[in-house]
Amino acid sequence: MVTDRSIYLGNLDWVGNEFSFNAGAGLVISQPEGIEERNSTVVEQLRAAFERDWFSRYTHSLQANKIPKH
Repeated sequence: MVTDRSIYLGNLDWVGNEFSFNAGAGLVISQPEGIEERNSTVVEQLRAAFERDWFSRYTHSLQANKIPKH
């Protein structure tokens, strides 16, 4: 999951029984406010990689009638 300033990486499927029967691991990476860098932040890099793959010509919607406009 990616928000404006944080990233959550985990190994659970976010389904009810996953939280009851499995011990998952997660990592939160946050970019503190006020840090200005010449290069993009970790959050920006991960968001760009996700969007590149999500909107790739190699991806296909599982619900053809619900294709997002990009």
